[in-house]
Amino acid sequence: MADDPASLLTNTQRERVPEDFESVDGAKRRRGRQRVRQRLSAGVRDFDHLVAYPDDELAAAFEDTDEETVERSLAAMLVVHERLREIHGVERAAVIERARERVDEVDTEREERTLESIDLRTREEVESAAAAELAAAGDPSAWKRRSELALKIGTALALPGVLLVPVPFGTVPPGVDGAIAFVSLVFGGSALAIGLGILAARSVKYDLVPKLREFVDGPAATLRSVWERL
Repeated sequence: MADDPASLLTNTQRERVPEDFESVDGAKRRRGRQRVRQRLSAGVRDFDHLVAYPDDELAAAFEDTDEETVERSLAAMLVVHERLREIHGVERAAVIERARERVDEVDTEREERTLESIDLRTREEVESAAAAELAAAGDPSAWKRRSELALKIGTALALPGVLLVPVPFGTVPPGVDGAIAFVSLVFGGSALAIGLGILAARSVKYDLVPKLREFVDGPAATLRSVWERL
């Protein structure tokens, strides 16, 4: 049987780290903690050698691992990353800036798709880009107000025509009946169509399109989220 691949922690350490080596005493506990510290420090530094590791090799490394395990492991890595950053007083923006520099240092002949696609922006940059996008597309709340106004106007204009439907023919003078029907159909119908059109466009842009993007980026995770909601 082939040996297990080398890992950051040994099987014994995996058992003892969660309990902080409470199952052993004295020098053995101190020695165990020291070895974990050494492995952690060396393991984290090894990531510097994996920055430009080929995409296909990264994919192959986890081809036998289910998506949920990959997601959970990445989440744990993120927690440890953030704890180390807090402990050492390193600003998140500084880490992101250093990451950009590290990506720029990679040999330009190495055309790894993920090195080009990863989003290395600070929170401020993301918020600024979102604000600029909203400004370019128009204030969503303003479009919501416009759709509500159009629906209210359309309802008010169409209501008289609707109320005339059950009235026997000839009860209302033909000139009045025709004018009300014209206003209800043309102006009321147009206003309602505009209001509903704005609602539909907003729904596509802010509900449908983001969900489609989520599905393209992670179909399994998206389907699992939908299933959990059901």
